[in-house]
Amino acid sequence: MSQTEPQPAHNFNELRAAIRQRIQRLATVSYLPSPLVDLVGQVTLAQLDVLDPAVTAITLQIPAPDEADLASRDRLALGVPLLERSRFPWDADAAERLFFTLAGLLAAMPGQAGEAGRRILLALEEDAGADLPPLSPRKAAQAFINEDQEFFEAFATAMPQSPRAVSFLAQASITPSLIAVAEALHPQLDLTTDVRPHGNCPVCGSLPLIACLQDKEGKRRVSCSFCRTTYRVRRLGCLLCGEDRNENLGFLAGEEMPGFRIEYCNTCSGYTKAIDLRLREGNFLPVLDDLESLPLDMLAGQAGFRRPTVSGLGF
Repeated sequence: MSQTEPQPAHNFNELRAAIRQRIQRLATVSYLPSPLVDLVGQVTLAQLDVLDPAVTAITLQIPAPDEADLASRDRLALGVPLLERSRFPWDADAAERLFFTLAGLLAAMPGQAGEAGRRILLALEEDAGADLPPLSPRKAAQAFINEDQEFFEAFATAMPQSPRAVSFLAQASITPSLIAVAEALHPQLDLTTDVRPHGNCPVCGSLPLIACLQDKEGKRRVSCSFCRTTYRVRRLGCLLCGEDRNENLGFLAGEEMPGFRIEYCNTCSGYTKAIDLRLREGNFLPVLDDLESLPLDMLAGQAGFRRPTVSGLGF
């Protein structure tokens, strides 16, 4: 079949400017370590560069999904995702190059994160001094797609001070491919007016990363934790288990973070975060919004709620 063509869903220059502006703001936030903000900014921009044909000299080479793997219209109506995450094609060469680039950024960080990055670089060079299991960027990326926790646990055990370093690199390196595939599939779905009765992504079926409220009516949209698709969901209801009884749903907010809130569910004890863009200036930038609202994760944890997804970069 023909290769996937990313849909022109972004003005890359505007998006790049919005990311840089947000990173500058996050650099002034007292509860976020400056090296972490710098790393997230560099990673986010590096991912965008892979997607932007005006920047990268090599276009993503991703085979189109097999038609047999795409859900029929009848199955879509039942809530089945268009393409299961395990069936997502991806550009292994591009992911491998980005993995090396991001490992270098990690290695340049101070402290334990930098040490983990340097050990990972040694492992990639098959240097015994890394004292890590054999590491292949392609196998790591495939393990992320397959949700193979056993693969990553071996590295977490070897690097207990930075247990998610390899999973972070795997997720971050393959994300541009996932975005490109998802955007090529978007025309087959109604992502503008169709309101999902549950939180799972209509493209890949994954759980949402973070939600936002937009427009005068407070329309509720969420960003997928896997393929980054943004889609509408019903205004009220748990995005994780579907609970819609008001007495089992609630909100938590921090006084220092106007516009951000926790949406929790007493039925499944889960929570998601949301940003009300009617109260805050700027674009919906899910990964950066997720980072900025980090204190709410601590607040939710203290209240006994759990988050079923990791951060937007796999931390």
